[in-house]
Amino acid sequence: MIVIGIDPHKSTHTATAVDPVTNTDLGSLRIDATLAAGHAYYDTKIAEGKSPRAATRSLKRHLSDHVWRIMLTDEKRSHRQHEKESDRAA
Repeated sequence: MIVIGIDPHKSTHTATAVDPVTNTDLGSLRIDATLAAGHAYYDTKIAEGKSPRAATRSLKRHLSDHVWRIMLTDEKRSHRQHEKESDRAA
């Protein structure tokens, strides 16, 4: 299991993936909070009638999903590269 924490601030949001067993930082990602996509997502949630706190929670969930997809993509890429190196060695 991997835990992804989001620390939202006005200027940046920091997402960190942690292994809860070893408490090892697996990677962090800093996202500019002023980027149009994140701000638009938050504004959309507010327009849907969510409170600012609920909109922030939704944004955090959205960001953690994004970080998870990046991690999976990197893992797949690493696995494919390892397979290619193994094939060359054989």
